[in-house]
Amino acid sequence: MIRLLTLLIIMLGLFIPTSQAQINTPVIINIDGDLWAWDGGISTQLTDWGFNGDPIISPDGTRVAYVSMAAVFVDWLQTISGAGGFEPPQNIWILDLPLRQTYRIADQPADAVYTGPESPGKYMLRSTPTWSPNGRQLAWLDYDVNTLSGQNEGTASIRVYDIVTGQSYILDSFTFTNFLSPSNLYGITWGSPGIAVFLEEDIVRIYHPTGSIISHNIVETRFDGWIEDNLFNTNSPDSWLAWEDLQTTASGIPEMYSLSAPDGTSFYLTGGNWVISFPNQEPIMIGNRVTPYSISPDGLCGLYGVYEPDPVTGFYAYTLTSYCPNSRTEIGRYNAIRPVWGAVGWRVKS
Repeated sequence: MIRLLTLLIIMLGLFIPTSQAQINTPVIINIDGDLWAWDGGISTQLTDWGFNGDPIISPDGTRVAYVSMAAVFVDWLQTISGAGGFEPPQNIWILDLPLRQTYRIADQPADAVYTGPESPGKYMLRSTPTWSPNGRQLAWLDYDVNTLSGQNEGTASIRVYDIVTGQSYILDSFTFTNFLSPSNLYGITWGSPGIAVFLEEDIVRIYHPTGSIISHNIVETRFDGWIEDNLFNTNSPDSWLAWEDLQTTASGIPEMYSLSAPDGTSFYLTGGNWVISFPNQEPIMIGNRVTPYSISPDGLCGLYGVYEPDPVTGFYAYTLTSYCPNSRTEIGRYNAIRPVWGAVGWRVKS
C-alpha cells in the first residue's frame, strides 16, 4: 500500500449527509497542513500552523496527537525553492477535542540549528506517536541529531509522555546513523503486551512501560499498523503474528476494526477488493481503489477514500466517504488525506 501522505493540498468541496443522526463524533481531517473537524456537514478549522500532520486519535476519542514541522525547519524551507525525500525536524502536539484546544508536548532544543538534511545542525527528528491502550500515555521515538562537531551518529530514544502528569521519560536509547530517514530503521506501536519497537533486520523488542524488556524476538512477519503497509505487497506473508504474544501465527485476512466497538463495522481486503462489513448485514464490496481510514467510535459507520478521477478536471483525487448502514455520504475530494474518526486496530479475520 502506498503510504498515506500527511499534508492535504486542497479541499474541493463538502456535501451534506443524508443521515446526520449517525454521525455524533467529528471526523478529523488534515487539510493543507492543519486539522479540521467535520461534523454533520459543518467543517471547523482547529489549527492554523500550516505544517501539521499524522493525526492519531486516542482510544477514548477525546484527544488527537499529531506531529508538527518545527519552526527551525519551516524557516529554512522558506529559503529554498523546494525539497523532499527526507525527515524534517518535528514537534508533537495534542488536540483536546472537547475543549478544542491544542498544546505542545515535545519541542526542539532551545539552541536548535537546521540548515538542510545533509548539512551540520542540531535538532530533533520524531516518529509518529502511538497511544497506550488506556489513552493515558503516548510513546514515540526521539532522534537526537547533532552534527555540528562532525559526528556521524545520533541517539534514538523511546520517550513516554503521561497525559495526567504532563511529564515524560525515556525508556531506552540506541545509536543511529541514517539522518535522512531514521524512521526507516525503527518503528513503534503500543498494544496490550507493551511498547513494541521494531529494530533493524526484523527484530522486535517489547518494553513494559516502566522500562523493563519483556521480550526480544526476531520475526519475519509484521502486525498491527504494519499490516496496512503490506496488504498490497505481493511478497507479504499469508500469516501474521498474533499481537497478544508476537509469537503465535494466525492465518486469515487482516481486518480493520473499532477499538471502542469491536463487534461493529470493519474493513477487510479480499480478491483485491475492499469490503465493508456492518453488523448483522451482508458484507458490501466497495472497490479496489479504496483506502480504509477509520470507523466511528460507536462502530456504526466506516470512513474510507476512493481514488478516482474528478468528473470535471480528470485529475485523480480521494473522495472521502462516510458509509453507514442506511446512508453513504461524500465528505469531500482531496489530493491526499489521512483522516481519523474513532480509534481502530488490526486483527486477523478467520
